[in-house]
Amino acid sequence: MEYKTEIILSTLAFVWMLFTATNINQPLGTIYTGFIIGSFSLLIIARIFFNKKLDITFSNGRVSTPKALLGGVTGWIILMIIQSIVYKAQSIIQLLGATALTLADSKIANFITFGIVIAYIETTLWARLDELFSDAFGLKMNRESLTKFGTLFLIGALSFTFMAFHITAKGIKNSAVLFVVFFMMLISLILVHYYQETKSAVLLHILANSIGSWYMFFR
Repeated sequence: MEYKTEIILSTLAFVWMLFTATNINQPLGTIYTGFIIGSFSLLIIARIFFNKKLDITFSNGRVSTPKALLGGVTGWIILMIIQSIVYKAQSIIQLLGATALTLADSKIANFITFGIVIAYIETTLWARLDELFSDAFGLKMNRESLTKFGTLFLIGALSFTFMAFHITAKGIKNSAVLFVVFFMMLISLILVHYYQETKSAVLLHILANSIGSWYMFFR
């Protein structure tokens, strides 16, 4: 079952966000529980109602974990290079940490929620949205598609919506932070197309969020 890993990870993320909603931070937990339901819904609708085999899942079995990790780390390094060129005077890690939301008083809960679970949920949902709109507009989900204007435009548009979410839902106003957020999703979706799975993009997102949350909660 090609979606087994994604279903297991999404179920664990769903349970954690329910815990977050009831014990730590109700608005945040509610938002990301909805994200998980949305991601599941897109998977179920495609498979059951349209009988469509999706091109993208967490792991397609063709990309080894070390290779996916290399892709994620490479994406993170590119993100850091872009950030350092544009905002030389500001701390990169501090900017990443500025996107973290404080949850009650538990540093461990903060780190798990922001550094790991939210990173997985956001990447998975936006990858599902990428595939939904790619299918709707007749675009492919592979590395060759990255040379097509339609695919690049869609990736850019989805990255913009990700940035807009951080403005409206998280209240982030710092332009430097929003710049990082936009390019993180841009690079993530490029990795999704390139590897045809979300594993490397999830690892990139977890790396970026974990460093930011570590800076915020344990520094």
